[in-house]
Amino acid sequence: MKEKKLIALGALLSFLFLTLTYGIQFGFIPNAGTSLESDILIAYGLISSISILGLVGLFLMSINKNYFDARDEIAELNKDLKQNLEVKSTLNKIMVHDFSTPLMIIKMTADKLLASDALENKPLEIIKHSCLSIISILQNVKAMIVDPKSIHDAQESLVLKDTVNELLTTLSPMLSAKGINVEVNIEATLTLVTNKAVLKSNIISNIMTNAIKFSPPSGGLKINAHQEESQVFIHILDSGPGMSEEKLKTIYSFDSNTSTKGTQGEKGTGYGIPIVKFSIGLLHGTAEVRNRIDGPSGLEFILKLPV
Repeated sequence: MKEKKLIALGALLSFLFLTLTYGIQFGFIPNAGTSLESDILIAYGLISSISILGLVGLFLMSINKNYFDARDEIAELNKDLKQNLEVKSTLNKIMVHDFSTPLMIIKMTADKLLASDALENKPLEIIKHSCLSIISILQNVKAMIVDPKSIHDAQESLVLKDTVNELLTTLSPMLSAKGINVEVNIEATLTLVTNKAVLKSNIISNIMTNAIKFSPPSGGLKINAHQEESQVFIHILDSGPGMSEEKLKTIYSFDSNTSTKGTQGEKGTGYGIPIVKFSIGLLHGTAEVRNRIDGPSGLEFILKLPV
């Protein structure tokens, strides 16, 4: 707007001085004499030329500014487009990866029921929890495709120990198949407000299935949690072989080929831990992974979430 006003002012001054110059030259405007007329004509001509040059300069400045404004706007739009594409790509990976665990559990439980003479309550409960996990994942992915920020609208107050125990019930076929014991050290009163489906299915479940995959038969897992001021810390430790420092640097990348067969030849997509990183960011938390420092081999995941 400022540039347009300056251009209009420059045009007005140029028109005024050109009018005076030609008015004196052709006798439309009286002057004090021939010598003075010549000086005035020269002065007005110079001023008119300067005004025109200034006008051209202002016009070019305006075009230049508009160009840079348009370029910045296009760059911002490209940035938003790239972020949206990355989010949608990640959501597709979540669909591919996170469906596999509950579906595998449903299959394992169904196989157990088929081999049994009578229906048991626990297998039916496992199937129910697995189906609910799939429904929650679908609902979250659908909501995030429409608006990635909508994940915060589905927050609820949850008791962390109850949520972990629900997940362990769902994962019990995988745990029992390898004879793995899980030690849970979480206060029964520890609560936080967050998106339960994301925390349970996209974060803790992915870390747990990874821990089960790489722990040896009859191995052990630990889940510890405590609160420090306004933060909740969750530690998940497995008894697997651990990981090289080089692999630890790329473990969160979707582009790195970090998929490795488990201790019983279990296959994976390599998406689980990158999904953990993506998902905990949605909850304004952080995830750290390192080799265990408390003695046994294995990995330790440290999750930090706001209360």
